Amino acid sequence: MSSELNPVQSIDASISSSLFNSSILSNAGNVQGHQSQDSNGAEFQGLTFVDWLEREVSTVNNQIMSSEKQLQQLALGETENLHQVMMSLEKAKVSFELLVQVRNRVLEGYQEIMRMSI
Repeated sequence: MSSELNPVQSIDASISSSLFNSSILSNAGNVQGHQSQDSNGAEFQGLTFVDWLEREVSTVNNQIMSSEKQLQQLALGETENLHQVMMSLEKAKVSFELLVQVRNRVLEGYQEIMRMSI
């Protein structure tokens, strides 16, 4: 593997520098006592926005890594299921695009808050 950042690591670094160090997001992101379910049906309590965002970035990163591994296996002739590989690549692409859009909206909201006069 090369030493360059892959796109998810780049976004993760961008989010970390822009949002995780922000006291506004750290303080406003607490949702104590909130009960909900994730996409797998598992319940969680007290999940902050930052925790949720970290989990989603990790999930997208895992999807990208998995699809890259499947693509390498296809190129080496270790698998012959082209449809599964293409579906995995497309799912990772859509997840990544969604993550980028969420990041953009969060940054726009943060910038709007910073422009407000008190």
